[in-house]
Amino acid sequence: MNTKNNNQFGYRLTRSGLYGKDVFVKTAENGELEIEQVFNSQDMFMSTCLFSDADIISDKIYNLYFCVESADTGQTQENIILACYYISENFAIPTDCIEVIYNGADYCGDAFSDDSVCKEDSNNNTLCEMVIIIPPIVYGNRQFPYTPAINYHLARQMLKDGIKNIQIDVYEHNHMIRVPNSFNTSSKRFVIPLRFEEILHMGKSQIITLSKAPRPENSMIIPKMVPEAIEWFACRHEEFAKKQKSQNRLLELILKDGWQIPPCIRRLQTLCLYDSIRLEAYRIIAQFYSWIKASVNEIWQQVQNSDHRNPINNYSKLSAIIKFAIENPSFAGCGHKLLKRFCPVGKCFIDELINLNKEPLLFEKSHKRRW
Repeated sequence: MNTKNNNQFGYRLTRSGLYGKDVFVKTAENGELEIEQVFNSQDMFMSTCLFSDADIISDKIYNLYFCVESADTGQTQENIILACYYISENFAIPTDCIEVIYNGADYCGDAFSDDSVCKEDSNNNTLCEMVIIIPPIVYGNRQFPYTPAINYHLARQMLKDGIKNIQIDVYEHNHMIRVPNSFNTSSKRFVIPLRFEEILHMGKSQIITLSKAPRPENSMIIPKMVPEAIEWFACRHEEFAKKQKSQNRLLELILKDGWQIPPCIRRLQTLCLYDSIRLEAYRIIAQFYSWIKASVNEIWQQVQNSDHRNPINNYSKLSAIIKFAIENPSFAGCGHKLLKRFCPVGKCFIDELINLNKEPLLFEKSHKRRW
């Protein structure tokens, strides 16, 4: 694994408008865009990673980030507070190293109405978004390509542990978020950075009022290295590396005699899925087909075959799910609650291979027999 100083990652990818051209911009020493680069900018987005050069294939270093969306600013604020406490208690990251980006509400007649929002969900409910940002210096400035996947699993764990409204389909490598202090033409407000103390002590009307104007800086925190957070993240690296190694061995066994589709995946693909589970089903299906080396077109085909029975009518959501799957192929595992219910009585081939994979010596013998 390569390790570089954060100062060597001096570029962000930016975009003006949802469908604008992507442009690399040189950042300040702390990785933030200069305030002059954002001044008077409208609907400006930036990558969640920093690049070593102005080139999409150059080395990257990633922020940790968590997106919370709900239909009310107060509810979003409450969930963000809980998420910040969770991060502090479980990830060893102090709250003074946590920044929140507030992307306020859509224009609804009164440009600063508490009931207005930033966008709509699939049910046409209005949503307010806040994004937690943790700069890489906090957890050691490690250049680690699996950071988005680790971030994804951390967000899923937070959701499982009761932090509501956390979005998990936002971890494709080149995901973009709105730039702090840029102007959101839809909401008629500025996207503003906030400190945890401000989120904790301000009422939602105060936060909304604060978004009438840009703030003096694009970042309201001064992040620092935290030894406990560095140790915590190093442990996550090691755990994830072990899981990846195990999945790679399992894949070798599956591909040995030609890949097969487990009964649980086949069954999942034949169902008309309820709203409460279908996005998770698409994630499982997309990541599995990516894992067994299916082409991008085939992955899209398999997901769309399932989606056409009860379509979500959200191309950007499907695209995010499939992009993440392509970048992070995996098998969800027999213990996943959606797959477990479709496990055949006599088990199946993949259960046998998983047990074989747990015995390294048996795996080595099986692997050698290929030759």
